[in-house]
Amino acid sequence: MSTTFEEQIKGNKAIDHISLKWKHGGAYNSWVETGWYASPVIVDLDGDGSLEIVSSAYSLTVLDALTGNLKWRVKSGHDMTEPNAQNVGRTWPNIIVDDIDADGQLEIISAHGNGYVSVYNHDGYFEQGWPQKPISRELRGLKVDDLDLDGTKEIIVTAAVGSKENIWVLSTTEHCGMGGLNLKVTLVMLMAFLITIYLLEI
Repeated sequence: MSTTFEEQIKGNKAIDHISLKWKHGGAYNSWVETGWYASPVIVDLDGDGSLEIVSSAYSLTVLDALTGNLKWRVKSGHDMTEPNAQNVGRTWPNIIVDDIDADGQLEIISAHGNGYVSVYNHDGYFEQGWPQKPISRELRGLKVDDLDLDGTKEIIVTAAVGSKENIWVLSTTEHCGMGGLNLKVTLVMLMAFLITIYLLEI
């Protein structure tokens, strides 16, 4: 009995063959955007039981994972309300898909050149209060986590800048204003101190 590729991977079986399912997903008519370091995310973005591929070189692209068909595309730093906008810059850090506001819906979080941080819903529209721009330099690090263990998640970004101020923590909570910039300096300094102590001990 034949097995699917996924079943062979899970069962550590030898793969019979690899075939090309589709190509040129997200490409324009005669060209593609230069890819950088942001890895694509494969996820059921809208909860319909089918997978999507979320990727970004400059613009943010969502494809149907089964067919490669384009579902939607927006320019970096912009959303579906601005179809003719230009990209604010390239996408260096990995894209993150997470439910950052605990509403049961997944959001897409991305960081770009010129310091833009964007949070989109699954249809390509900005969540309230986004994008944010903590600095005008290119952002090269992006992470989402509950730093202060209060049950809400923060967005952490770093930039391509040689400065002692190079970590920005953005709040995603309603009481701070959705997307309101919240530089939790004390927390960041504490984290840096703990990391330093850890490195000195190993």
